[in-house]
Amino acid sequence: VTFSGAYCAIAHDFCQDIDLDLPPLSAATEETMRAELPDFLTPRNPLDLATVPAFKPELMHTGPKAMIEDVNLGSLVLSVPISSERHARTYMQGVIDAVKGSAKPVVFSVLGDRTPLAPVFDELARGAGMIVSRSVDRALRAMKLATEYGRQIEISARTAPKQSFEALPA
Repeated sequence: VTFSGAYCAIAHDFCQDIDLDLPPLSAATEETMRAELPDFLTPRNPLDLATVPAFKPELMHTGPKAMIEDVNLGSLVLSVPISSERHARTYMQGVIDAVKGSAKPVVFSVLGDRTPLAPVFDELARGAGMIVSRSVDRALRAMKLATEYGRQIEISARTAPKQSFEALPA
């Protein structure tokens, strides 16, 4: 999820370079986001919210919630600028509420690594156990590793024979 169509294109290319899948959105997610976004934005993965959250901050809840609940997606990386303390509070709280209860990994990457964050952003993130990064490429690389790890666990669960402890040699 981001606020920039150009960044969506860059992220798409970068994810292709590091072999991180960007599955298509489910029909339900597309429908949810189409109802929330202006006509000039097309819901897809990565999801471009443009600058709309500056005027409609609830999109920082609606967008992440739709993405985290999407059956096609296994994780979420948000990459957005934080321009004020009000936006810091609203955006972080919206994301926290949106992903609450989900077991999918989430990273909130804040653009502008030299810009100090409002203390409330850090407080909310720490209180919710939200992973925050100041580097989008490192956040995406970390998500790639988490995805690979999850896939290996899934493969092991499907292929490893189940044995009782009694059957193991002493």
